[in-house]
Order: sequence, then structure tokens, then C-alpha cells
Amino acid sequence: MSCCPSSCSAFSAPIGGAPVRNTSCSLFPGPDPARPITVRSLQRACRLAAETAGLDKMVTVHTLRHSFATHLLEQGVDIRIIQDLLGHRHVDSTARYARVAINTIRQIKSPLDALNIGKPAPA
Repeated sequence: MSCCPSSCSAFSAPIGGAPVRNTSCSLFPGPDPARPITVRSLQRACRLAAETAGLDKMVTVHTLRHSFATHLLEQGVDIRIIQDLLGHRHVDSTARYARVAINTIRQIKSPLDALNIGKPAPA
């Protein structure tokens, strides 16, 4: 399965009974590539995968979406790119993931730290 730019925004599809996306290039294609699987089928597959993996915590499609964004942020991907991938109109919506990755943010070194400025000589 290949991913094209239009399929990445399938992550932003609303949860409900409608298909995730109705294109020939879908993130979650169904048996007929022109018709992607329904949101409900995706939810069932996610639940089954979590059970098969022996995960105790509840895992949802939204959990995967959230993890996807958080991992991208932790890898240093620009938040505006993540915003586009998730289909957010406003960067404020995407900024929520920055709060989750606070430990990663704390580890970022300021470019000013790279300057080789010695301490001033004592007076």
C-alpha cells in the first residue's frame, strides 16, 4: 500500500459510520480499492490488534492518531507539517501534542548554548 498526500488527511476523518475516505488512494483501503473500509471496521481492527498484542490499556484509532503525532514531534518534525498531516486548520489544535512531549522539549538545547562564549574574567 502506498501513501499519497491526500491519504494522510484520512487521519482527520470524523468518527462515525461513514467511510474514512472515498478515493482510490486511501490510507485504509478495503477489498475494493475504490472503497475504503468503514470507520467501524477500522475500530474493530484496532481493538483486535490491541487484544492480540496483549495490551491492557484501551487502544482506539484516536490513540493511534495521537501517538503518530507525538512520535513525529519527538523526532523533530516541524509542528506545521504535523498540522497538515492531521488535517488541523489551526496550529493550536496540533499544539496539544507538544504538551504531551514535554520531556522531549526539555531536552532541546538552545542554539545559544553552542556559542563558545567564555565566562567574563573576575574583576
